[in-house]
Amino acid sequence: MADYSAYPVMVGAPLAMWGASLLDNGRRSSEALSMSAAWVGAAGGALVLKNTFKRVRPHIAHSWVQVRSGYPGTRHLDDSASMPSGHSAIATALATSLILQHPQWEVVAPATLWAVAVGTSRVWLGVHYPTDVLAGSLLGIAVGIVAHRITY
Repeated sequence: MADYSAYPVMVGAPLAMWGASLLDNGRRSSEALSMSAAWVGAAGGALVLKNTFKRVRPHIAHSWVQVRSGYPGTRHLDDSASMPSGHSAIATALATSLILQHPQWEVVAPATLWAVAVGTSRVWLGVHYPTDVLAGSLLGIAVGIVAHRITY
């Protein structure tokens, strides 16, 4: 389920923040801007690193690694774009942005669990190595912190 929630949350969370900003007469615009900047930075950073490393995905490099049956996502995967995990980078960047804005445990725990679940799902699906997920998560944390500092 974590992988299936990735795109809706990764697209919906920044949009929801902008919606909340509009409903709150712009008082939350820095939160929305921080989350959007984190998203763009993580996606852009992951794309640059994928093109730099050109690491072959595990299900391509190793015959014993099989993509989980029923996973439709392999249709659009670039075979040599494993490092870092873009899903992990964006999920962790959004979670980091949200956590820095709202450091209460009611936000920290589910945001962290969701980001970890998204990363874990990428390994479980057979489309990333654990180090791809770790690199994506570290990228996401860094980008989330930078986006927060720039926009607040």
